[in-house]
Amino acid sequence: MKPSSKCSGAGPLAAELLDGPLHGALPEYEEAHLSSAELTDVAPTEYRADAVVTLTRSGADVLAVVIEVQLRVDTKKRRS
Repeated sequence: MKPSSKCSGAGPLAAELLDGPLHGALPEYEEAHLSSAELTDVAPTEYRADAVVTLTRSGADVLAVVIEVQLRVDTKKRRS
Protein backbone atom coordinates (compact mmCIF):
# COMPACT_ATOMS: atom_id res chain seq x y z
CA MET A 1 0.00 0.00 0.00
CA LYS A 2 1.34 3.41 -0.94
CA PRO A 3 1.53 6.05 1.79
CA SER A 4 -1.34 8.53 1.77
CA SER A 5 -0.77 11.60 -0.42
CA LYS A 6 -1.44 13.61 2.77
CA CYS A 7 1.92 12.36 4.03
CA SER A 8 4.24 13.19 1.13
CA GLY A 9 7.50 14.51 2.54
CA ALA A 10 6.71 12.96 5.93
CA GLY A 11 10.02 11.11 6.29
CA PRO A 12 12.30 13.92 7.42
CA LEU A 13 9.41 15.81 9.07
CA ALA A 14 8.51 12.84 11.31
CA ALA A 15 12.07 12.65 12.60
CA GLU A 16 12.25 16.42 13.13
CA LEU A 17 8.98 16.46 15.10
CA LEU A 18 9.98 13.51 17.28
CA ASP A 19 13.38 15.02 17.99
CA GLY A 20 12.03 18.54 18.60
CA PRO A 21 8.51 19.47 19.76
CA LEU A 22 7.46 15.92 20.71
CA HIS A 23 10.65 15.39 22.76
CA GLY A 24 11.29 11.82 21.64
CA ALA A 25 14.69 10.23 22.09
CA LEU A 26 15.79 9.12 18.63
CA PRO A 27 18.53 6.61 17.89
CA GLU A 28 21.29 7.80 15.57
CA TYR A 29 20.16 7.47 11.94
CA GLU A 30 21.31 8.51 8.48
CA GLU A 31 18.09 8.45 6.44
CA ALA A 32 14.35 8.87 6.95
CA HIS A 33 12.12 7.44 4.24
CA LEU A 34 8.50 6.41 3.77
CA SER A 35 7.84 2.68 4.10
CA SER A 36 4.87 0.48 3.39
CA ALA A 37 1.78 1.63 5.29
CA GLU A 38 0.38 -1.92 5.60
CA LEU A 39 0.81 -3.05 9.20
CA THR A 40 -0.13 -6.73 9.18
CA ASP A 41 0.14 -9.08 12.12
CA VAL A 42 0.14 -12.89 12.33
CA ALA A 43 -3.42 -12.66 13.69
CA PRO A 44 -6.22 -12.10 11.15
CA THR A 45 -6.50 -8.42 12.12
CA GLU A 46 -4.96 -6.03 9.60
CA TYR A 47 -3.78 -2.56 10.52
CA ARG A 48 -3.21 0.29 8.06
CA ALA A 49 -1.58 3.66 8.52
CA ASP A 50 -1.54 6.84 6.45
CA ALA A 51 2.25 6.45 6.25
CA VAL A 52 5.19 4.73 7.92
CA VAL A 53 8.60 6.45 8.12
CA THR A 54 11.64 4.24 8.67
CA LEU A 55 14.87 5.72 10.07
CA THR A 56 17.96 3.82 8.95
CA ARG A 57 21.63 3.76 9.84
CA SER A 58 24.20 2.01 7.64
CA GLY A 59 21.33 0.35 5.76
CA ALA A 60 19.73 -1.12 8.90
CA ASP A 61 16.36 0.00 10.26
CA VAL A 62 16.71 1.71 13.66
CA LEU A 63 13.20 3.12 14.20
CA ALA A 64 9.81 3.15 12.50
CA VAL A 65 7.25 5.94 12.97
CA VAL A 66 3.57 5.29 12.20
CA ILE A 67 1.75 8.39 10.93
CA GLU A 68 -1.99 8.91 11.16
CA VAL A 69 -3.38 12.21 9.90
CA GLN A 70 -5.91 13.68 12.36
CA LEU A 71 -8.62 15.82 10.76
CA ARG A 72 -9.81 17.32 14.05
CA VAL A 73 -8.62 17.75 17.64
CA ASP A 74 -9.33 14.76 19.89
CA THR A 75 -8.05 15.25 23.45
CA LYS A 76 -8.15 11.46 24.02
CA LYS A 77 -5.53 10.98 21.29
CA ARG A 78 -3.00 13.57 22.46
CA ARG A 79 0.05 11.28 22.20
CA SER A 80 -1.29 8.07 20.74
